[in-house]
Amino acid sequence: MSIQYVEQASTPNNPILQRVGNLLGSHKKKVLAFILLVFLSHMPSSILQFSSDDFLQRSAILGSSTLSQLGFTHISDAPNLAHSLTHAFHFFNAKYETLLPQRQYGNLPWWSVEEATMHPFRPVAALSHWIDFQFWPDNAIATQWHSLIYFYLFVAGGFLLYKRFSDSNLGFWLALSFLVFDLSVSQNLGWFAARNAYMSCGFGLFAVYFYAHWRDSQHLHFFFASLASFCLALLSAEAGVATAGYLGAYALVYDKAGPRRGLLATLPFALTVLIWRAGYSNMGFGASGIGLYMDPGRDPIAFIGRIIDVFPVIFTSLFVARDALISGIDLEYRPLLRIVAWCTFGLVVFCFRRILTTHKAARFMFLGACFAAIPHASLLSAGSRSGVFVAIGFFYVLGTWVASLLAQNEHRLRRALGYLLLTIHLILPFIALVVISYGILPISYGNNLLYDEARVQIEENPDSRLIIVNSHAPSMLYYHPYQWDIESKTLPSKIQALAPGLSSVYLTRTSETSFVLRSPSGFVFNQDSEMLTETGDAVPAIHRVHSYRMVAGLITSPAKTFAVGDTLQGAGFTTTILETQSNTVTRIQISFPADQELRDDIWEAYNWADKRYYKMEPPVIGQTLYFPGPFDADPALVKSTEAKND
Repeated sequence: MSIQYVEQASTPNNPILQRVGNLLGSHKKKVLAFILLVFLSHMPSSILQFSSDDFLQRSAILGSSTLSQLGFTHISDAPNLAHSLTHAFHFFNAKYETLLPQRQYGNLPWWSVEEATMHPFRPVAALSHWIDFQFWPDNAIATQWHSLIYFYLFVAGGFLLYKRFSDSNLGFWLALSFLVFDLSVSQNLGWFAARNAYMSCGFGLFAVYFYAHWRDSQHLHFFFASLASFCLALLSAEAGVATAGYLGAYALVYDKAGPRRGLLATLPFALTVLIWRAGYSNMGFGASGIGLYMDPGRDPIAFIGRIIDVFPVIFTSLFVARDALISGIDLEYRPLLRIVAWCTFGLVVFCFRRILTTHKAARFMFLGACFAAIPHASLLSAGSRSGVFVAIGFFYVLGTWVASLLAQNEHRLRRALGYLLLTIHLILPFIALVVISYGILPISYGNNLLYDEARVQIEENPDSRLIIVNSHAPSMLYYHPYQWDIESKTLPSKIQALAPGLSSVYLTRTSETSFVLRSPSGFVFNQDSEMLTETGDAVPAIHRVHSYRMVAGLITSPAKTFAVGDTLQGAGFTTTILETQSNTVTRIQISFPADQELRDDIWEAYNWADKRYYKMEPPVIGQTLYFPGPFDADPALVKSTEAKND
């Protein structure tokens, strides 16, 4: 049986769109113009550099004798290809016992998780990074060109899938443009380690495309092409399982054999997921014991609550073109965000109602997006990477709806809404991508000077320890040893972070080796810790600092509680909980070994007003030093940030 495509309708009778269409001419010229726009707006940028996970991956892939000697057991001196593919995304793993060595060194501070796993298995994506670090390990531009290959794979998959199901030329081009130029989707190009988002989603798009061909023609080579693409999606990122959501939606809505036989046809893919998941879990991969990620296979009951919180936020983010809404708001307003997000989701469904009731393809795409949002809810921040799968179906329906709004026979207000959505989801993102790609605006990466202040002393005395009083972002601290090693910097013998710095801290020296740290509003240990000013006042509802608290969930868990009398081992020192108020820790004691010469070590503290670290002298016995938190150091929120004493 030949493959039947839906007949393409003409562009709606809209003077502006007609002129654009006439200017471009034939469909072939439109395709070439689109390819040119994608190329021009996604050019590699000199402002993009390696960061965070990139350093971790390079150390795992190329190996490091320095880190290996410091006790990082998952970093080999001379890794082979199998090790590189297995450990490229290895943060810590309970099965491999790689968490404790990092706690003992200190890039995982004493309040981080003690038994946890954060170790995705993504060998296909890891192979692409292996190629990077084998052939151009220090060339960020070459790495960006390499990432663009997978982005173009993603674009090609979107083009073919949308083309197959679209019944409107304008709807097709709008949907594809929304998907390709969306900032939430395209921003992954700025983070090389997030390349797996395009790889997995690109393979997933081809899996759905070939699957639809197979169900139409019954030709087995399309089935095997779909299954192979599906496997590549799973082995590029765990988010690839969202592809199954579109296959299930196709079976329920679009399969010409009916829902029952359609679902039976998905059994080979369901079996593939089960085999993949069994092997994945048996080898100890996944995420457990941390707050930022939740593995639905490990705790399905708790995951239901996560879906209720995150599912509507994903669609709200896509609709309003604002990514990761949860990260930037205060805890107090998360319930309100949940209500607003569910209302927004209801509004979206209401707006799409005519499209969903009259277009079978739109129903298939929207249902697939809803299914895809379920595994994406595993990430509490609802970030963009696995959300690309949700965007596939959502932007198809949005593009179809906007095309209908722009028809000349529509009411003036509806056309105005269409142009507004066109501006938000296409014109502004395209301009932003061009600005970023060509460095039109001066954008630079900040340097908190954590190492720069201590560089000379560390190089002169590698046995010295780096003592950080108030770590402003412990999740960022985690990556520093990997970054310093790659940059050929001498590493301190240990990193000793005394306390998190998202609240004001008083540091009192009580003896030669003991210190008491007090935070009147409570220490902010994880993403569920309340954040207040020193006087107990509320902090801004929306602020970038809230994202530091959210990302702390990568190395901490809200399930970990502290009680008075608890003792915890840090990187060569002991922490004792002295005081709590309303289940919030307000006073701790740090005790160093008697043989540690503290004055020979490097002391640093973070200054929120300057957004950088400064070297400092440790307090003398009986002295108290004050380090204001982010909101107590903000002149817009407080009248004074002068040093205070107990």
